[in-house]
Amino acid sequence: MAANLTLDGSVRVLDLGSGYGGASRHVAKGYGSHVTCLNLSEVENDHNRKRNEEEGLGHLIDVLDGTFEDLPFKDKTFDVVWSQDAIVHSGDHGRVFAEAARVLAPGGKLVFTDLLAADHTPVETLGPILRRLHLSSMGTPGYYRKLAAKAGLTELKFDDLSEQLPIHYARVLEETERREAELLKRISADYLERMKAGLREWVARGQAGDLVWGIHYYQR
Repeated sequence: MAANLTLDGSVRVLDLGSGYGGASRHVAKGYGSHVTCLNLSEVENDHNRKRNEEEGLGHLIDVLDGTFEDLPFKDKTFDVVWSQDAIVHSGDHGRVFAEAARVLAPGGKLVFTDLLAADHTPVETLGPILRRLHLSSMGTPGYYRKLAAKAGLTELKFDDLSEQLPIHYARVLEETERREAELLKRISADYLERMKAGLREWVARGQAGDLVWGIHYYQR
């Protein structure tokens, strides 16, 4: 993602749904850019702050509690808005795109990855996947393009990396099964079986071409 952006010490980056902050540390350490992390989980944010200090990056990374449907920033604050597999969890995708566009400076870039259904995929075929993510529906590339255009964003390109999805989830399933005895000490057998069933569905739907994943680039 970073390789297709112009990043240096003058660039202001906002990481939406930053999780434990791995991407933000990569950008701050590798390019010297100042990164603001916005994330809902206080547990993840505390871990993020701790790691940043341990790695001597606290002066380059701010970590804020919040949601990406209501960004606590002024208009035109950032040069790059960055997000990895987080927008899917929003209940208002249009609001996320509108807020991202609002806080981007003119010419600024929105770059993100997200878990999407293919435009041709009937939503009823995604039941196990939606249940695993606690969602009622998933976005599609066409749907996201419409939301981005409505927010005033221009699509630059999409790097389609969908073939990586079934490889990734097959590896997660393999590791889950390998550590099953260990996991059963922490979670119920029923929960574990549902987890494995969901992972198998990710693999099957990915191999069938029903899911889309890649890197999206838009400009304000």
